[in-house]
Amino acid sequence: MGKWKYGIKQPVDRSKEAPLDDFFTQSTEASSFIREAIQNSLDERIDLDIPVSVKISVNDKTAKLSSKEAIKWFESEGIDHLKANNSGIIDLPDFSEKCPFLIYEDFNTHGLTGDKWQHTKDPDIPNSFYGFYRQEGQTEKTKGLGSNGVGKIVFPMSSRARTMFGFTSRDSDKKTYLMGTSALNYHNIDGIDYIGDGYYANFFDANDESNDHGKPKGFSEENYNGFALPIDETEIIEKFRDTFKLKREIGEFGLSVVVPWLVPTIDYKELLKSIIEEYYPAIMSGDLVVEIIDNENDPQIVNKETIIELVYSNKDVSDNIRSKIYLALEYYTAPGLNNNDGKDTSISLTKTSKALHEWNDKSFPPDSIAKISEKLQPYDHAVMIKVPVTIHHNKEGKIYKSTGKGTESSFFTVVLKKFDGAVGPTFIRDTLIIIRAATYTTPGYLAMVFIQSGPLVDVLRNAENPAHISWSYQGKHFKGKYIRGEELLTYVRNSVKRIISRFASEDEKPDSTVLKDTFFIIREGAESTKNKKTRKKKIVVPKNPRVYRESQLQDGFKISGTEHLTSKREFTVQVGYEVARGNAFKKWREEDFKLEEMDIQPENITDLSISKNKMTFKADSKSFLIKVLGFDNNRDLKISTTSLAEKTEDA
Repeated sequence: MGKWKYGIKQPVDRSKEAPLDDFFTQSTEASSFIREAIQNSLDERIDLDIPVSVKISVNDKTAKLSSKEAIKWFESEGIDHLKANNSGIIDLPDFSEKCPFLIYEDFNTHGLTGDKWQHTKDPDIPNSFYGFYRQEGQTEKTKGLGSNGVGKIVFPMSSRARTMFGFTSRDSDKKTYLMGTSALNYHNIDGIDYIGDGYYANFFDANDESNDHGKPKGFSEENYNGFALPIDETEIIEKFRDTFKLKREIGEFGLSVVVPWLVPTIDYKELLKSIIEEYYPAIMSGDLVVEIIDNENDPQIVNKETIIELVYSNKDVSDNIRSKIYLALEYYTAPGLNNNDGKDTSISLTKTSKALHEWNDKSFPPDSIAKISEKLQPYDHAVMIKVPVTIHHNKEGKIYKSTGKGTESSFFTVVLKKFDGAVGPTFIRDTLIIIRAATYTTPGYLAMVFIQSGPLVDVLRNAENPAHISWSYQGKHFKGKYIRGEELLTYVRNSVKRIISRFASEDEKPDSTVLKDTFFIIREGAESTKNKKTRKKKIVVPKNPRVYRESQLQDGFKISGTEHLTSKREFTVQVGYEVARGNAFKKWREEDFKLEEMDIQPENITDLSISKNKMTFKADSKSFLIKVLGFDNNRDLKISTTSLAEKTEDA
């Protein structure tokens, strides 16, 4: 019989707060829940010829569970831990009242497979059961949409009791298991300190000879005493299915998750909106079907046949996202793309085999800009542009060692359409929207970038942060794996802006100070307009000539070299928005901007390093240039640049 149990904190254990409590700060709770939960389901797909099916049942009004039925699954010990003063629960439920709950179930998925006895990560053997229940901030995935091992945290974080139950039938061994878990702070009950991770499970008892729970060979009983193991008793499993009215039958592969005491901000309306906005690429491509059920047991099917009608009728979907969904429909139904019949009419840009990817005149074949402009002339027409890339793997990487190949060819597709407004481009890797891949806007154009297949998918996946909302070349999964990988990442991120700039007006403001720090002119007396052309100018070089100049751009700045830069120097640049009082750089906040997410265009520099609002690089000639674009035009930008000679002589 299952029960709740929390481990006793040992003196050597470090106290900690509830894990990842501030992880989902970029969007609503409903949006975070849908984004992370469905991503995990898509990664566990079994049959690629049929979609993953997700069923979500919201029971927060008339379909709540009675208090008596809910508490049966916690008994007294589980409730005591939830009620502990320092458990970390901010909004403790009233356990005497009815329990609102949510059911999330996926089908055509593997379920939680792997050795149930595994207690530490094995890099050679993926184990999704271990990953779901026993680890934090790691991943057991070798491919798929996600890779950082934090998606499952949305389930307990969606519960006012920080609790979830997982019910899984596994395709690997055809077994069915039930297990619950809570994510609390370290807490104290009756003078005893407990760790925050609790389990509803069976617990191994070395003194109980009636059941060894299928312990593995070479098993050390003393090390596993009290080890949490999933419940497999048919009576308990059937009772759980009946209590929470699960759709899954025993033996039907996949995972069902029950979230008791659901937070009130996750409701039917917000979930349906989030399904449409977060996963329209997977739905429109045919990879995903979602059925969401309200309190009256009335199902709404969201699939590639119904999504456009739902977008049109759902007034909660923003106008900008609605426009992007309509544009995505053109991509997913385009001839010759996505296994569609017909001839591919995309315009291909220049293919390069070089490791350095940069946008310049050679990026565009003859007549390509004219063709793009021509296709955009009808206001409601979209153009699709195929951009080839070549990935250069580091020789120390696994791919290089296993294949013996240092390079791989790939591509991505940019879709453009004229638009009344200024919104940022949408980047879709596989079927996952990377919501902060680029922070710039494209006034007058609606843009989407699709990275759907090939090795570039893996490159960008490795560059994503734990929440899969942005790209950075400084992450542990990306850094050092690719030759000039940062330039490739910047090349993809800036693609929309660079393509549009080829046929749109120049964004730069006039630079009236471009020469003021380089030289000055001494005039001999007043100079008439008549003699202006013949008057000789005496140029005097300052004692400490500037080796660089700063220039303001429409939505950013550029720093370039002067003729006085003749040896290698290290440059440090700090950026911030002007403030009424205090230091603009010290008062910088991440909500303002992050330089690593801006549109950065470097030329003839080395050792570029970017973090938060600061960057450093090295240059040794007047030909160096770095542009940084994508700042808020409505705020005044402040820049501080310093340089230091390599021999530590200050510039």
